[in-house]
Amino acid sequence: MSSSSRSGLMTMSVLLLSLLARPTAPLAAQTGTVAGQVIEATTQQPLAGAQVQAVGSSIGALTRDDGRFTLSNVPAGSVTVQAQLIGYTSAESTVTLGAGETVTVNFQLEEAAVALDEVVVTALAIEREAYTLGYATQTVGGDDINVGMSDSWVNGLQGQVAGLNLQSAGSGVMGTTRITLRGENSLNLSRGEALVVVDGVPINGKMTGMGANSYLGSETPIDFGDGISDLNPGDIESVTVLKGPSAAALYGSRASNGAIIITTKTAQAQQGLGLTYSGGLMMEEITRWPDYQTEFGSGSRVRLELDYYSFDSEEGREGNQSTHSWGLPFRDQQFHQYQPDTDEAVQLPWQARDFIKGYFETGVAANHNLSLSRAGDLGNFRLSLSQRDNSWIVPNTGSTLNTVDLTTQVNVNDDIRMNASGRYINRKSDNLPSAGYGSESPMYFFTWMNNSIGVDWLKDYWVDEDAVQDNRINPNADNPYFQAYEQLDTQDRSRLIGSLSLELAPTPNSRIILRTARDQSEDFRTTIRPKSSVGFPHGMYREQTVRFEENNSDFLLSYTPPFEGPGLLGEMDATLSVGGNYRDTYSPNHMVTAEELVLPGVYNLGNSAIRPLVSSSSAESKMYSLYSMLSLGRNWWFLDLTARNDWSSTLPTENNSYFYPSASLSVVLSELFDTGSALDFAKLRFGAAQVGNDGDPYRLDKYYSFHDFDGSLSNPGSIPNQNLKPEIVTSYEAGFDTRFFGGHARLDATFYRSESINQILNVPVDASTGFTSALLNAGQIDNTGIELMAAFTPVQTPDFQWNSTVNWATNRSEVVSLSEGVDSYVLRSGIASRVFVEARPGERFGNIYGRGYLRAPNGQIVHNEDGYPMLTDSLMLTGNAYPDWTGGVSNSFRYKGLTLNTLFDFRQGGDLYSLTYAALSYSGKLTNSLEGRYDSNITPTGVVQNADGTYSPNTRQPTNIGYYYDALYSRDNIEANTLDTSFLKLREVSLGFDLPQRWLQGRDIQSATVSITGRNLYTWSSFGSFDPEAATLDGNTVFPGIETGQFPSTTAVGFNVQVSF
Repeated sequence: MSSSSRSGLMTMSVLLLSLLARPTAPLAAQTGTVAGQVIEATTQQPLAGAQVQAVGSSIGALTRDDGRFTLSNVPAGSVTVQAQLIGYTSAESTVTLGAGETVTVNFQLEEAAVALDEVVVTALAIEREAYTLGYATQTVGGDDINVGMSDSWVNGLQGQVAGLNLQSAGSGVMGTTRITLRGENSLNLSRGEALVVVDGVPINGKMTGMGANSYLGSETPIDFGDGISDLNPGDIESVTVLKGPSAAALYGSRASNGAIIITTKTAQAQQGLGLTYSGGLMMEEITRWPDYQTEFGSGSRVRLELDYYSFDSEEGREGNQSTHSWGLPFRDQQFHQYQPDTDEAVQLPWQARDFIKGYFETGVAANHNLSLSRAGDLGNFRLSLSQRDNSWIVPNTGSTLNTVDLTTQVNVNDDIRMNASGRYINRKSDNLPSAGYGSESPMYFFTWMNNSIGVDWLKDYWVDEDAVQDNRINPNADNPYFQAYEQLDTQDRSRLIGSLSLELAPTPNSRIILRTARDQSEDFRTTIRPKSSVGFPHGMYREQTVRFEENNSDFLLSYTPPFEGPGLLGEMDATLSVGGNYRDTYSPNHMVTAEELVLPGVYNLGNSAIRPLVSSSSAESKMYSLYSMLSLGRNWWFLDLTARNDWSSTLPTENNSYFYPSASLSVVLSELFDTGSALDFAKLRFGAAQVGNDGDPYRLDKYYSFHDFDGSLSNPGSIPNQNLKPEIVTSYEAGFDTRFFGGHARLDATFYRSESINQILNVPVDASTGFTSALLNAGQIDNTGIELMAAFTPVQTPDFQWNSTVNWATNRSEVVSLSEGVDSYVLRSGIASRVFVEARPGERFGNIYGRGYLRAPNGQIVHNEDGYPMLTDSLMLTGNAYPDWTGGVSNSFRYKGLTLNTLFDFRQGGDLYSLTYAALSYSGKLTNSLEGRYDSNITPTGVVQNADGTYSPNTRQPTNIGYYYDALYSRDNIEANTLDTSFLKLREVSLGFDLPQRWLQGRDIQSATVSITGRNLYTWSSFGSFDPEAATLDGNTVFPGIETGQFPSTTAVGFNVQVSF
């Protein structure tokens, strides 16, 4: 641990000890007691569980079943007491309390289905009233993010935020999620994600991957998890989504794609020390499968009747098994097959067997979280310890995540406050699964596994232990149990996120914030490949260390002068803020590989048969920034003006300084006009912003690349650009926010448009230059869209309440231009097939191109003389990777202590090329290949081309049914295998029960809740493979539009318990 880290921890320890050592209450002679009752204003019934607090102190209590409360040891003098309860407006009362006296204060709380005075955490962790903002935000409470799944907690945001798009590659436990807002602003998909900010400090939310998703590559991708999934969801108070540059402009270039603002929990006002435990268990299983056929067994397309499966012949350990399923129908014939119990070949019935489902296990995720907190006049602290242990669906895979979170605040006096926080995170796995379409992936193996083979036949995976595996089923793939138990990819990542800030108030109207923060991680990984691995026949062992460091130092000066103007201005609020930021990042990567091993089963670098290969790389960048914000407003209008200038080390000196402004206006119509009894609140908002974005390090000059093997040097493949300019994103938005019927209904709408120019990308160049590409500022992308959010409270009584929220969004990304002479830019190409996700001028971003059916002028498919469908010679448009619109519907039903929550998530449109679907289809494993197989009698609908160029109806029958389906669904038939990804998902159902206060009295328990939860319970979709939300992981990036060997999605069910003392 570095000296700076030790110093930060020592500082926080001193602060914590000072808080623990302070007296728990003032002297009795200086205090009194406040007692009373909280009731519902309309029904006059008592309200249990309301929080009552002496404002400005740590003294508070919860009301009992009869609505009564008692606050002891309240300092004598003028005291303001506040009562609040979710679903009701808060109330305050100021009383004079004498020493030793008891004063009675009663409260009547009124219903407030939708609050009009919400506070939103905006850029730089500044809290603002929502009605003053001229841009769109949306907040999700920490309790609304389910924590029981094996994937990242971020996926709990699905369906809850309009315009938020989450993409996962389905690549493993707590895998990487790509977060985008309002479409794509960059042609480089690795740079298009939203910024992640925790308590005002930007953090690293990305993943450094291993392995490329190449066809039958020696190493398939490993998902080591992104940075945002490291956070403990039990420590999250809320997640605020700043959807566009107007909202996030003060964060600079990294916020050009919006920002995810995470606010963590702090100590709440209460008497004494607060202790909360929460724990739960979730179990998950695969519930959605492709439509496998169970009528025909193994057999090739050449000898359909004869090439049945024989695991072992009498002559020895050989087989004539085919990876296709064009064999004989299952009729309980007796064939010479493998008997796993005796390891012999015997006559067994020819029948369909469990060839895949029995391989996957029931996943189990256990969560434990313990928090300790205390709040007082001198400050507060919160300490949280959590463990999340996950055993995943792939055998022998899983991970453990341990976190320690400490936040402290010390109020030195009324004008000085110190804040410190530290999070230590350890993420460890003894084995992470391989995904993708390659020899080390179980999904690739099962794509070419047959239903006439039992998966249990594969469990004895050694022929010669530690030396020779048994992979007779498919010599191009490793045995899936060999993959799970011998081909190990381990991880041990330690991460420390810390910050220290000082807040000063030199005058009543001024404020100074000084803050420094650090995010550092070290990820140690090992890769084990035993001898006889398909990709490494002589074995392989690797050690890799991936480090990341980011330091941020900020200052912010704010001044709020008293301002009184005439006429239109009137009494106006004004705040001027000026700040600056210094950021530096450093990310070294060191890797040593033993490509051949001497002794089998011994995995260390000393067992290398040849000289180990050493590879090292690093990247470092710095950014200096100055920014300012002016906020003006009165009761009906509020104006925000911001400006920021960045100086980036990744741009040339002439262009490394770039300035960008923003402006937003909120007009509260309900303060200007009488809107009647039905309309309680109406606001218009307008925003315009410009945000710059720099490039990656070391792209301005030529530099040589070192080869791992002999240390030789090679020229770069790309021409650098010493005149590189920053990317610029300009956005405009307008919207309205309305509330109706006493806060029982809300409608919020936003219309936006953005323009991203000066795209930094490598474009192809003529090979005669000696290079393959050149780094240029080229291209423009425009995004337009609409976001809607509607909230309703159809029913609200003292005992029952029903809240409903609907989110809906649509976005269209269009490629306006590319570099001169460039007609297409490939965002992602497929493997084992010629499919391309492209950007072409004048078209939608993310169009999918490939070969498709050759069609006559009337649209019918053209067949050849053998009755097989023909394909085009050129590429054609087959779909688009992005949906037409998305949305979600959530409902919450509360009856006394019972709460039922449901969440539906939906998507309309969007397409995905599925390599899994193609391979399963043309190899005869799905039901879409059954027609014509019993009698070999099928006449495909379509036409044939005559000698004179005219067309006639097709009357020809395929001579070989296997070859017919090969042509119909071949991997290069992109049209046939590009599937609609529209879906409706029952994303979550949860039922919680708050134990009555009378059950807890006398047990030192403030509250207790038990709940059961189900996630991803059902999917309505025509998608023909595992999950319509699939994507491809390649290296560090999740690419939409193509699927290449994803793991199945799961359904999870479990329970959770939370107890507060």
